[in-house]
Amino acid sequence: MPKKVVLLGATGSIGSSTLEVIRRYPEEFSLIGLSGHSQTDKIRSLVEEFHPSVVCLPEIPNWASLYPGTTFLSGEKGLRKLASLPEADMIIIGISGLAGLLPTIEAIKAHKHLLSANKEAIVAAGPLINQWLSEAEKQIIPLDSEHNAIFTLLSRFPLNRVKKIILTASGGPFFHTPATPETTVNDVLNHPTWNMGSYITVNSATMLNKGFEVIEAHYLFRLPFEQIDVLIHPQSLVHGMIELSDGTHTMVASPNHMKYPIAMAMFYPDIPPVGENTFALAGKTLEFYPVPYERFPLLSLAYEVGKVGGLFPLALNALNEEIVSAFLKGVIHFLDIERLIQKGIELFAATEESLLSLSLDSILPAEQKARTIARDLVSQTSYAS
Repeated sequence: MPKKVVLLGATGSIGSSTLEVIRRYPEEFSLIGLSGHSQTDKIRSLVEEFHPSVVCLPEIPNWASLYPGTTFLSGEKGLRKLASLPEADMIIIGISGLAGLLPTIEAIKAHKHLLSANKEAIVAAGPLINQWLSEAEKQIIPLDSEHNAIFTLLSRFPLNRVKKIILTASGGPFFHTPATPETTVNDVLNHPTWNMGSYITVNSATMLNKGFEVIEAHYLFRLPFEQIDVLIHPQSLVHGMIELSDGTHTMVASPNHMKYPIAMAMFYPDIPPVGENTFALAGKTLEFYPVPYERFPLLSLAYEVGKVGGLFPLALNALNEEIVSAFLKGVIHFLDIERLIQKGIELFAATEESLLSLSLDSILPAEQKARTIARDLVSQTSYAS
C-alpha cells in the first residue's frame, strides 16, 4: 500500500521536485495533504491531479466548494493541523523561513516520519528541536542535497569512526571572478550549476547559504563545528563526504537536481529503484578547492555565530532575509550585503534581546529586533554606496 504523504510547500522548488518523485513512484507514495502560499491556480491543478483529502492555503479559496472530497484549511493553525494529520505516514516540509518552525514541532510531537528542507527552523531553534526529537525518539531526514548526502553516509558508518563531515559548495558565480561594485542582480542570479529561487541563489553567491548549512549540520548530526568542513566543488556532483578515522573519504554523488536526494529521503532506509536516467561519472571532471574565506566572510561569520549559539543564528537568518530582499529590489548593491550583515550582528549583540535564553517565547522578539536593525541599516545605505 502506498505511503500517505503530506507536503507542506507544494508550489516551491522542493515541493515541485517532491511531486516529480511521487509521480514517478505512484505505487509507493500517495499525496493526501498539501499546502501552498500564493500560487492558488497551481494548487487547484494539484487538487485536481492528486485529489488530496486536506489542503491548506493562507485563505480558503472561493472555489473550495467545487471539491467536496477535500477539506480546506487556512493560516498557521491549518499548517499545524496538516503537519500532524493522523492518517499521514510521512510529513515533508518544503516551506522556507520560520513559517516552518511550528509545523516542524507539531510533526515531531505527533511522532510523524519527518522529512525537511526547512533549514531556517533548524538554524533558529536547533537545540529546541533536538530536545523534542529526543523526547519523541524521532529524527529528521534532511532533504537538502548536502545534508541528505551526509545523512546517507552517517547511517552506514559508526559515528565514532567519523573524523569529520565535509559539505560541498559550488562557489557560486563569483568563485573564479570576484564580484565588483558594478555586479548586477542578474549577475548574481546566474548560478553556474543549480536552478534555485532568487533568495537561495543570492545566499549561494555570498556563501552564507553554506554557512547556514554548517549550523544546520551541527544540530542535525550533533557534531561540533570543528568536525564540519566545507570544500568548493564547482561541478556540484559530489554533495557530501565524510572522512573516517583511517583517512578514508567516502562521498555521495548524483546529478544536481533535487529529486535525487528527495527520493533517497522518501525511500529511506531503502534506496529508490532504478529510475528513468542513469548517472555515470565517466567523462566528468571533479574538482575540489579549499574555501578562500577572505573572499567569503559570511561563511566565517556563520561559524562564529553558530558557536555562540543562543538567539544569534536566528538573528543572522533574519538579518540576511531583510538585506537580501533589499538587494533583490535594487535598493542596495551586492557588496553591501556582507557589510550590512556583519554590522547587523554587532548591533544585535548590543541589544537586550540577544541576552534572552532560546525559547519559543524569545524567538519572535529577537527576530523582530534583528529585522528592525536590518531595515534601519538598509535605509541608511545609499544606492550608490
